[in-house]
Amino acid sequence: MFALTSEGASDNPVPQNSQPHEILPQHDSPVSPGMNILFVNYGGFETNSMDHIAGFANQLCEWGHDCVVAVPGSLDGLHDLLPCRFRAATHDEVASGNGLFQNQRPADILHAWTTREPVRQCLLAVLRKQSVPIVLHLEDNEQHIASRMSGMPPEQLSRMSDLLMLNQPWGHDLLTKWTHPRRG
Repeated sequence: MFALTSEGASDNPVPQNSQPHEILPQHDSPVSPGMNILFVNYGGFETNSMDHIAGFANQLCEWGHDCVVAVPGSLDGLHDLLPCRFRAATHDEVASGNGLFQNQRPADILHAWTTREPVRQCLLAVLRKQSVPIVLHLEDNEQHIASRMSGMPPEQLSRMSDLLMLNQPWGHDLLTKWTHPRRG
């Protein structure tokens, strides 16, 4: 059995008088207190990724940070994640830049959930107004997804023009919802 105690790592069982070592106690935050953190998702609140995003955002809010989770389109499906400690916004609301956070300041950190086009467009809108650090969450093998969608190898896709892709049955979805083969 492996144990992590306040004395360090050990292969021996934890002695009865030893207290487990808390790596991140709930009352301590790994980032500066009171930060404005903007999560930008590629899809709505019904996506599998939202389980992760909501968990991170809720915990950060519990630690005293202000989190906004942004999705393209509508806020439908938010009720399935209740209770939420974070606020929800659309990508359009984020692009408008109108007071997303309680303190009316801009985001201190952008957490981009994948390199997909809706996320990229939302980030560009924010970055046109302010310089802000970005955490990029690489969840899937985007080249593989594009290759499977199109039936073409990634090398061939990366050489195709947008116009040629748009003339394919899969082109519009690939260029507007997924990671762009040349920009991703």
